[in-house]
Amino acid sequence: KYCTWNCLYPSYTLLQALGVSDDALNKFFSCPYFTPLEVTPGVKRVLLPFKTTADLPEDVRVEWRRSDLEDVKVLVYENSQKKHEEQHQDYQGRTEMNEELLRTGDLSLTLKDLRPTDSGVYTCTVYKNDGAILKQKVVILTIRGHNANTLLYLYMYLSILIFCFVLMFLYFAHLLLVKLAHKNFTLMCCSSVPVMGCDNKSDLI
Repeated sequence: KYCTWNCLYPSYTLLQALGVSDDALNKFFSCPYFTPLEVTPGVKRVLLPFKTTADLPEDVRVEWRRSDLEDVKVLVYENSQKKHEEQHQDYQGRTEMNEELLRTGDLSLTLKDLRPTDSGVYTCTVYKNDGAILKQKVVILTIRGHNANTLLYLYMYLSILIFCFVLMFLYFAHLLLVKLAHKNFTLMCCSSVPVMGCDNKSDLI
């Protein structure tokens, strides 16, 4: 339930690249904790939706992250204020949230001045004061017409596939070499030292 879902993003973008319709993708990936969102080029701002139960505890920590990137915090809210010092520089001045988000339960994030590189996996996580996860929502944002991320993940998929085939080949090659080495060692022993069941070289035939 509380997985990061970034493992689904390559599959989602790959299916997009293969021409699967948006309706089919939305039905396939639809679940309460996961929302595909697509915008057209030229749109200046987009709302990443997340509405949960109202009257959240005052001591919770709300984090919006780019979970497809390494440790990129889009916006952090804690102790009734935004933690701008923790925000990644690429998102400074480009994010907005409801001022009374804990009371209303509306944790939606508005992303302004959209860029092609904004396509990705956005995960909002609500933490209790002890660090346990209370709520979580994932939004996959795709900016239509900018397929750099799609090509990147397609390349990653192919690279991983090739890597797995190479590992399998090396594994079976290793097993074959071990088997051949064991057989050659047995033949050498039998040809040089008489052992039980191998009294002379004719026994090797």
